[in-house]
Amino acid sequence: MAYTIIESCIGCEMCKKICPMNAIFGDSETQQKINPELCIECGSCGRICPKNAIVDSFGIPAVSIPKSQWKQPHIILKNCTSCGSCVDICPVHIITISHHISMTGKHVKPEIKDIHLCISCGFCALKCPVNAIEMKIPE
Repeated sequence: MAYTIIESCIGCEMCKKICPMNAIFGDSETQQKINPELCIECGSCGRICPKNAIVDSFGIPAVSIPKSQWKQPHIILKNCTSCGSCVDICPVHIITISHHISMTGKHVKPEIKDIHLCISCGFCALKCPVNAIEMKIPE
């Protein structure tokens, strides 16, 4: 099930701008709508909404959180197996696998390209089979 936008929406379009799937539509200054077929339930729209006008699939209103307090992925390299699950699941494509060549040979490891583009969905941490990603509020 998808998120829903309720009547308290003021049409600021912040949710539309942050949605990685372009699932939100509507005219400026009117109540926005979410296409349930495109929504991946990442929650970014609810975290950014200044009017708490977005409810999850259980009808629970999302709470606006300042972007500086959104949890971000932190990769624990010693646990990582470089399987690429985090790369495949990231809806904003900020996680990549980099290739490093050292004296002992070629190594690959995940890297976060631009943390400022992270929408704090946590899909990477949930998908990681070895718990090598934890979501933390930035210091």
